[in-house]
Amino acid sequence: MYGIQWNVVLQRALLGVAVVVLILAAAIGGSVQSGRPSSATAQTADCITSDQGSGAYTVRLCLTGPDDGETLTGDVTVSATVSIEGGTAPPVEHLQFFFTPEDDGESSSTVLRDYVSPFTFTLPTERWTDRAYRLEVEAEFQDKPEEEHTTPKAGIVVTTANGVTRQPFSTGRWDPVTVDSKGDEPVVVAAVGDGAGGQPKSTDVTDLIEGWDPAMFLYLGDVYNSGSYTEFLNHYDPTFGRMKNITNPVPGDHEGGKQFHGYLDYWNSSQRFYTTAAGSWRLIVLDATERFGQTSPGTGQFEWLRDQLAADDDAGCTLVSFHEPRWTLTAPEDYAYLDDLWGLLVDEDVDLVLNGHEHRYERWTPLDKRGMPDASGPTEFVVGTGGHELRNTSGTEPRLEASYTGAGALRLELSEGRADYQFIDTASATLDSGSISCDGKNVDQPPATASPPAKTGTITNTGGAGVLCRVGPDLNAAILTVVPEGTEIELRGAAIGDWRPVRCDGRDGYIAARFIAAAE
Repeated sequence: MYGIQWNVVLQRALLGVAVVVLILAAAIGGSVQSGRPSSATAQTADCITSDQGSGAYTVRLCLTGPDDGETLTGDVTVSATVSIEGGTAPPVEHLQFFFTPEDDGESSSTVLRDYVSPFTFTLPTERWTDRAYRLEVEAEFQDKPEEEHTTPKAGIVVTTANGVTRQPFSTGRWDPVTVDSKGDEPVVVAAVGDGAGGQPKSTDVTDLIEGWDPAMFLYLGDVYNSGSYTEFLNHYDPTFGRMKNITNPVPGDHEGGKQFHGYLDYWNSSQRFYTTAAGSWRLIVLDATERFGQTSPGTGQFEWLRDQLAADDDAGCTLVSFHEPRWTLTAPEDYAYLDDLWGLLVDEDVDLVLNGHEHRYERWTPLDKRGMPDASGPTEFVVGTGGHELRNTSGTEPRLEASYTGAGALRLELSEGRADYQFIDTASATLDSGSISCDGKNVDQPPATASPPAKTGTITNTGGAGVLCRVGPDLNAAILTVVPEGTEIELRGAAIGDWRPVRCDGRDGYIAARFIAAAE
């Protein structure tokens, strides 16, 4: 009997020790339970070291400012460093920062994605209510095209103290920019999207546009990566935000990452679709993102658009702008949800449609409801060339009049009954240009006898293989066609560096000058 009682006592004692050990472990690991990151290898309050790429390299990620436990007021500089402790690592794709109420468990709220070293940004702490927050960062490496590795989070706890007890939000006082006509002078409108990611090419595009001194700027959407107010402040405001007072913004799908709160707060707006004017032109901006879900008959935006387009049949010229394009060289079937919207634009004789989303330039021949060529249909421009992760084009499409991969912007001169357009790259080279007339109005053309004969040249020195005609003066520009050796070709102006503007396959293009023997 005594042996049995001793065993019971021993079991109870061991159980007590186990409980104590668990309590101590919980106390030691309290920072993990409160939401601070754990590490695959080693961690301090603000740094974490982890193996990545299946152990191929070791990364040390640190938050270098502010300090753990610091009380924050006003605008605060946040900075982080990432270093390779061992092995060979691919370049850093980006750092993702989070700012989350400390009592939100294991969830994390994104605040900014930084693509460029040094990794530092301004955190506007007055945009949050006073309380304790976890400030965290993780790094992502692009090991292969389809293989990404993300480190665990390094993090600290800070407290905001700005006297803010209610979350700030937009008062909705913004009004669209309207430009009045000035006699016969055209209204200069600049347009581009997909550039606000804090990368150098976005500054180049902004500098280009400011040099035109436009009366209006259409930003065609996307502030990277989730359209937070902090990303607007750090990525958009120093670049395209320099033209804020003349800007009519278009909501992009990335802004939907924060339910468009950053978009509405930055612009102090409650409008996601609206109408305005540029001289004699009527301009309409829509939120055509799938997240908004207002592109089908019966939805609020769609019926509002129908009323706007039907309200004045004599409105003259109409330009409609929204982010995702109905027609694009890449996977146009992805945008079939825009069929009803495109059909309405065709029915109501809309003249120009401006889009972004695809990170390149495209100009499409006028198309009908089915996407078939029709001279009375709208002309669609895709201008996602603001400088963020530009993408090469591939394949051919007979309905595509022009395409280009590179940073640049669209310059429009809107006049009574017509629009003159130029796509200009950041080297100030005009890569596409022309004029579009509105329905029922013709662009005045000089009589044929007034035009000097076109200069021509002959394709030569190709070894019989012919030469590639490209959409821009660049070896990376999209290919329009192959011009056979011996072909007489129309020259369209002076050479641009080593390239000669030409007319090939009925379209404006560029051929390397060494393959052209110009006629005297």
